[in-house]
Amino acid sequence: MHGFPAASAASAAVPGSRPGAAFRATAADRGIIERPLLAPHMEARAVGAEAALLASETSSAALYGRIYADLLPLLDGARTRREVAAALAASWRPVAVQTALVELARKNYIVSADFAMSAGAAAFWCALGASPRYAEERLGAARASVAGGGARRLAAALRALGAAVAGNGANDSKA
Repeated sequence: MHGFPAASAASAAVPGSRPGAAFRATAADRGIIERPLLAPHMEARAVGAEAALLASETSSAALYGRIYADLLPLLDGARTRREVAAALAASWRPVAVQTALVELARKNYIVSADFAMSAGAAAFWCALGASPRYAEERLGAARASVAGGGARRLAAALRALGAAVAGNGANDSKA
């Protein structure tokens, strides 16, 4: 059984986000994440038994240490952090798993899986530098009013994203 992770992530950049941009997240996406999910815009690949590669459309990061190769396949959002630790209990102490999860969260490589949007929408928002929960909260608080040509289609698209829309473009003959 192993103790703490031997090494941590090689890069502090958030794969797929704009360089220098702050990753926007809720408190549930920071520190100890109850249902951890690999950031939806990223893919993880084991590189041998001692490392893993995270990649998005625009960047990548190497994670060194066997714990990451063991841990990343379990970060599908279906398990709680305790269930993840239990699944790795034969090889890793729970504190080592929790430490690795906190490190991944600190680097924004994982987010909370507690969101309602589609996987594609979650990947879109993560690639732009916002966790799915943050995007849902912000869109839920957003208020828009639309009028003019194409208003019905625009109102429908905004509602599909979760924004509240005043008016429905009823006078829009082009919808």
